[in-house]
Order: sequence, then C-alpha cells, then structure tokens
Amino acid sequence: MTPLETLLHAARHSGVCIALSEGEDTRVIEAALAARRQNLARIILVGRLAEMEERLGKEASLDDGLTLFDPETDPAVPELVEVYRELRKHKGISQHDAALAVRKPHIAAALLVKTGRADGTLGGAVTTTADIVRTALQVIGTAPGTMMVSSFFLMVLKPPSVPRERAVVFSDAGLVVDPSPVQL
Repeated sequence: MTPLETLLHAARHSGVCIALSEGEDTRVIEAALAARRQNLARIILVGRLAEMEERLGKEASLDDGLTLFDPETDPAVPELVEVYRELRKHKGISQHDAALAVRKPHIAAALLVKTGRADGTLGGAVTTTADIVRTALQVIGTAPGTMMVSSFFLMVLKPPSVPRERAVVFSDAGLVVDPSPVQL
C-alpha cells in the first residue's frame, strides 16, 4: 500500500466527524463532497446556511454524512455561547461578546469539537493560520502534560517527480520555525 492509500484506509475506518470551518468556500465544499464520496469522514460544513446551500447546489444531497451548521441560527448556538463565555471568562468576556465570537465559523467549529459534536476541525483556506491555531488553543486546548504545540506538513510525492510514490514530512514549518534539539 502506498503512503496515501494507508492514510485513506485509516480514515475510512476511523468513523470520525470533521467540522470544516470555511463551509462557504467553494474549494472546501468540493473537498467535503470528495471526502464523503470516498467515505473518509462525516463532515460538518460551518457557515451561513443560505450561502452553503447555494454553493452546494443540486449536485449534493445532504445525507447523514454531510451536515450544515450555521453559527448564527443553529439551535446549539446558545450552548456554544455559554461554553465559550466560560472558557474566556478569565479574560472578562461578556455574554454579548461571546455571542459575537461564536458567530465566527472557526470559533464555532472549535466549539463543536470542544462539546463533542465533532472529532476535529479543519480551516486555513481563508482564515489565517494564526487565527485557526489561536482558536484551537483557546477553545480545544492541548492534551494534559503537553509542553509545546507543533505542526507538520505531509506531502505525498508521486511520479514523475520521484521514481516511486513516497511521503515526506516537514516538521514545525508553521509554528516552531527554529526548534531546539529538545523540542524536536
């Protein structure tokens, strides 16, 4: 099995649900539909309902694996607002400011993970990496005992650029640009 086939096989058998925080972006919608066709994950598209429905068009039927979450109108929003307010109370956030924050799709998507409605979230096609990472740290947090946050890029190289398909990992290209030996 090639590296990519190994990853796809694992995804198909994981049963995870992923919240895509840029559900109004055409590229994200196309990726969500492709992921569903390949049975890689259940998908929650996060964004304004009317925009997502318009961009989805007739090519997609909403099934049990692709759902839409509007952070302005979904019935779960009041609970997410309260969770966010509680998480940020040490910063003095008001109920009103928490409600405004939860309307941002990347924050809503992170809260879907925090409240167990999704297993993970993905963003960064439109929203800056800094905003995505900051929100993940503030809302989802790190595993107990974690001393630092790291990142990596996984690239699958295919012929003809290489003799055979292989995977290459680039560590800390986004967060820890110059890691110490201990951090590595």
